Amino acid sequence: MSKSIGLMFYSMWYKDRVRDKLTQEQKEAVLKRISDLSLETPIHVPGIEIDPDKFPELKPHMSPGLKKLTGMQLYAVMTEIFSELHPQMSEKIGKPYPELRK
Repeated sequence: MSKSIGLMFYSMWYKDRVRDKLTQEQKEAVLKRISDLSLETPIHVPGIEIDPDKFPELKPHMSPGLKKLTGMQLYAVMTEIFSELHPQMSEKIGKPYPELRK
């Protein structure tokens, strides 16, 4: 349960601070990079840290003082971007966390 709560808060971070600042092309590029990263790193596991330089589109929106993106943060971002780009498929699959707001 705590994992899904963390994902929920990361999804809110994406929706509140990142989503409207990325272009469609940037979202597609971020989604592909996260997908590629997930093939070699278990990003869904708590405790995984990722160098934000690998995701320059996300780096400016990180909270001050944070030095790394987390794997779970990227997992939530990937889920949200997928939901935006493929809403019908996403609706069938669902999200691994509750949504407080859309």
